[in-house]
Amino acid sequence: MKEIIMWDYSFAIPSLMILGLLMSNYFLLKRLPLRVNRFFVGLLIIEAIVISSDIISSWACEEYRDLPRTVVILTIMVFFIFFAIRGHAFFAFTCSFLGLDPSENKFRTFLCQLPLIFSEIVIISSPWTKAIFSVDETGYHREKYYMLIVFIFFFYILFSAYVSIIFRKNIKRLRESYGIAIYLILLCFGC
Repeated sequence: MKEIIMWDYSFAIPSLMILGLLMSNYFLLKRLPLRVNRFFVGLLIIEAIVISSDIISSWACEEYRDLPRTVVILTIMVFFIFFAIRGHAFFAFTCSFLGLDPSENKFRTFLCQLPLIFSEIVIISSPWTKAIFSVDETGYHREKYYMLIVFIFFFYILFSAYVSIIFRKNIKRLRESYGIAIYLILLCFGC
């Protein structure tokens, strides 16, 4: 019986290499240690972790017969956890870019983090609840609430777009608003 490949690595590996080049270029240039720069570096690092963990978890799902089930489950969980964090990280970057300080209102900050916290709890509990995924003798399976993580990811993307529109007066240059818009679109299509 012919093995079915679950995932195509031909896109992820070049993406990871391009991200590495961007990070190298960024670190080689002189930058002021501004909060927005720290958020940008954090966003790049999270994106690298998402792509890397996607590659590793996809490989683990393909090799589920040869790997301990715990390893397969852990690799999937790491991917889903950072996938959820990525949406929130872009929202935090957008807020920082717009000059919004989350420490000004701790309750509002908590409300903004609530979808992330909820999704992380559901992801971490999935090996027992089988809410997002399960792994059994036949391999990896998407479960009933899989779309929850995609929904929460898009929630943060749409929330970023909303905040960008509401606080557009904080954007100093037109090209900066184009940068945010292009990244939002790329996140939507590359989800």
